[in-house]
Amino acid sequence: MKLIKEQIEGDPESIFNELNKLKSWLSRSDGLGLQSIIDNILENIKTNIGENDIKKYIMGADILKDNGKINDYTYNNFVKSLPNKRLVYIDDEWHPVNKLNTNFSDLAKLLTDFLFLSKNNGRPAATEIINTISNTENEDEIKQVLLKYKDNLSGLFKQYLKSPNELLDYTSNVRRNSEWGEKIENEVANTIGSIPGYELLYQGGDGDFIDMIFSTDLIFKSSRGEVKTIQVKSSEGQGESFKKDVSKGKHKAVDLLIYPIKDVFVIYSTKDGDTKTIKRKR
Repeated sequence: MKLIKEQIEGDPESIFNELNKLKSWLSRSDGLGLQSIIDNILENIKTNIGENDIKKYIMGADILKDNGKINDYTYNNFVKSLPNKRLVYIDDEWHPVNKLNTNFSDLAKLLTDFLFLSKNNGRPAATEIINTISNTENEDEIKQVLLKYKDNLSGLFKQYLKSPNELLDYTSNVRRNSEWGEKIENEVANTIGSIPGYELLYQGGDGDFIDMIFSTDLIFKSSRGEVKTIQVKSSEGQGESFKKDVSKGKHKAVDLLIYPIKDVFVIYSTKDGDTKTIKRKR
């Protein structure tokens, strides 16, 4: 009887697993739209970025403009916007919660917790969502029931979130991804930097607006004076997704996409599709 009851009513782990399968749809505005909800909640604990960070981002933008990666109009708008950029800092350190708005695994965990809190308080909407997810393997049906109550989600979060700071605890996947991403980015920097004549001009990091706005993690100058902008992805899957975005006209400031496959880095030219590999220097 217990097994049948769980299949009908659902349990948190199974509901999380199904929500997690929806991936970026959970955050996108053309999906469930959790990104804007999280952004609005976190706004209360965000602060303006510091002067040192602003100087660093202007330096990065200068390199992009001077080497034809962005035009004057884009440059001026970016520099003008920097004093208004805001992020969450805890003890003067960038916090992983800044990436919660697009991390579908942590969003799935957050939404699961709040749905069960609401269901346990007798709310019919949460009960319907949980029961629907429990009794179908059809992704479209799951999306349909979630979209039915999309306009209620902001109220759901407000009801069960006592403070924006509670979101700081929903960052376990963000932390793992950030740590792994930083490791791979440093590997790429070391690998390219070990090539004679290559000079590292810029390296971002978590919360870096050159990366967030222009998709640029690293900027290198070759021995021939060529400046190359690089986006680093930490897996082949992420790399392939980035290529799809490039084919749609996105990430125009990026020259090279680099991602790991086993013992090599794939180096993909966004301008002509040329692909090479280089042995990883760990």
